Amino acid sequence: SRRPYRPERSEEEVLEEIKNGRGTKYDANVVDIMLQIIESG
Repeated sequence: SRRPYRPERSEEEVLEEIKNGRGTKYDANVVDIMLQIIESG
């Protein structure tokens, strides 16, 4: 979402951030399932 201190991020940027944080910042199982859901439409 848009914040006064930074511009809004695109969907691609958000997904890249989540993928990069997989297993460290974010639970790997949750990321994998989320990506499967997104890819299946």
